Amino acid sequence: MNPQILVDDRAGSRELKNYFHPFGVIVQLSRLEFGDLAFAGNGPEGMLSIGVERKTISDLIQSMETGRLQGHQLRGLLKTYDVTYLVVEGIWRPGPGGELEICHGNGGWRSGLFGKRLTLYEGVDNFCTSVELCGVKIRRTANPTETAKCVVDLYRWWEKDWEAHKSPRDIYAPVAPESTSVRLIHPDPPNLVVRMASQIEGIDHRAWQVGKFFPNAVSMVSASVEEWMQALGIKKSRVTAEKVVKELYGRPV
Repeated sequence: MNPQILVDDRAGSRELKNYFHPFGVIVQLSRLEFGDLAFAGNGPEGMLSIGVERKTISDLIQSMETGRLQGHQLRGLLKTYDVTYLVVEGIWRPGPGGELEICHGNGGWRSGLFGKRLTLYEGVDNFCTSVELCGVKIRRTANPTETAKCVVDLYRWWEKDWEAHKSPRDIYAPVAPESTSVRLIHPDPPNLVVRMASQIEGIDHRAWQVGKFFPNAVSMVSASVEEWMQALGIKKSRVTAEKVVKELYGRPV
């Protein structure tokens, strides 16, 4: 994987390239069919493509009213990339009458308008919720510098090996076969086997696979190396399986 972030070379996107200079990443201009930025990352099953669409809050209002984002851009983004982010840039708040107010460069606030029509804060909130339900992850940033830093942080997160991601509270869940988006929290509560397996070093998100393979905790803790290889379901898993059995038995196998 080339260590770089691709930035669309057209006006409206290419200007972002200069904002990445302080963050020590390689950025390359390229023609992207969809999205303003793109890079590759590591998923639980291999390489993934990640796309980022960037809109100012004013652009988002325009897109809401014209239908361009939900009618053309989102479909293209979701078909093109395994994981899609929408970064909405700007500072906004609800006004006294429920209207959306946008902070401008002089520190003043103006109502968000489409033509002469006021935009409701609730409408923007609900639109973002609908976009998220399509599988797009939303980030809010204040300005182009923060947008660049947000993308760099995403890039560095996805650049890590999937197994290097740790969570103190949640068990990583594998990607659902029918979905192109990564889910980190499994929808079902973990049973005893899953909870026990998640505590074993090197298991991580495969705890869910282990929970499906072993019918109960007794069968799991008394399993052979060969059975653990089947439970883990990964290539060259003997070394990991031997480590697991060694930890369970408290001695080399």
